[in-house]
Amino acid sequence: MEQRITVDSILDKKFSTVAKGFNQQEVDEYLDQICDEFDRRDAEMNTLRQEIAQLKAAQARFSKWRSASRIRRLRMRRRRHPRFWRTQRTRPVSS
Repeated sequence: MEQRITVDSILDKKFSTVAKGFNQQEVDEYLDQICDEFDRRDAEMNTLRQEIAQLKAAQARFSKWRSASRIRRLRMRRRRHPRFWRTQRTRPVSS
């Protein structure tokens, strides 16, 4: 199973040194940049998740309102044109 990379795992990672290795300070600075990018992306993902939840809630409210609005419009049409609705319901379907 793969281990997830987190900011803490990046900060805690230790590398062995060799005679012709990398400059330790440059490696540390680069890892700090990676950690900062991880933090920024985590914050952005959390913000987007909250926004998705808000949009889903708004969509649910709109769907509920739309259904109720459609029912009200149909009832108004039936009141305005009762003869039309009666003939539509009793007329046989032709094929």
